[in-house]
Amino acid sequence: MKEPDDKQPIPGKSELAPAQPSPAPLSPAPPSTAPSSEVTKPGSAEAGTPGRDVGTEDGERGAAFWSRRKAPIVLFGLGVVFVVISYLAYPRPAGVGIPGYSTIDVVSQAPIGIIDFSAQPSSADTVEVTVQLKLSELTVAPRGPTSATVYFAPPNAIQFTQCPHQVCSQEVREQPGAQGQLVSFTSRPGATATATFRTKATGVVPAANGLTASAALPQAFYSCPASDPQCPTPTLETRYDIASAASYDWSSLPYQHVTGSMITWGEQVLSGATPGRVAVGLDPASQSRDDARTFIAGALIGLAGGALLAGIQELLHSDK
Repeated sequence: MKEPDDKQPIPGKSELAPAQPSPAPLSPAPPSTAPSSEVTKPGSAEAGTPGRDVGTEDGERGAAFWSRRKAPIVLFGLGVVFVVISYLAYPRPAGVGIPGYSTIDVVSQAPIGIIDFSAQPSSADTVEVTVQLKLSELTVAPRGPTSATVYFAPPNAIQFTQCPHQVCSQEVREQPGAQGQLVSFTSRPGATATATFRTKATGVVPAANGLTASAALPQAFYSCPASDPQCPTPTLETRYDIASAASYDWSSLPYQHVTGSMITWGEQVLSGATPGRVAVGLDPASQSRDDARTFIAGALIGLAGGALLAGIQELLHSDK
């Protein structure tokens, strides 16, 4: 039997098979390029994301710079504030100078019991000095009027506002520039007579600043009458008007009595003379306030130093 030919058409299929499409010609490979050494940064135009401008980056760097220095700036500012407050809080009372003392010399024809000295400002540049003599009540009153001479020399060569040259050129107890006045008494025990002198204001009246006060007690000389060699020893009373005199502690030279702003010291003119002295008073309440303010000022200085030191440390740390 004869085998079928492989080239015979297969029944049921078209004799003409559809033409197979010819494959597309291969396109030439793109030329190779050398690898670039530049790295595409994220967020750049080459990376396909929107770019960030230079101003934004500078602003962020500036914000970061000031953020790191905010703490040092605040600490430095606190330090300066504490220094200023401590300077304002520290007490600085005006200084009180030590006044010079005046000289009084009394020559009397009758025994004197009290020599009263006072100095009060009468105007902005004038001081009125009064020396009142009181006859002793322990002796027999003189028969008829009697008199005494009061010599006064202000301290530190202070001049009188009105004084004849021949009078002011006198010298009293080695004190030049003295003025003398003759006063008269009535013939009764306890009678008084007053001599008044007007001088420039500098250095005669006490000085006070609310914390410290100083007052000069004059040196006094007294000559007993020749007719009474056993005359009693007079008392020198020095009176001053000092604001709030009672609030000061006068323990350096105790006073005789004080009433409001008027304070009086009393001392015996022993052996016909008593030296000049200076009384210094301290106000305890003002001293306590000044001590508290001094403590606060010191504490603020400590805080200021701590704040400045911490600010320096923060500044060095922020630069790392």
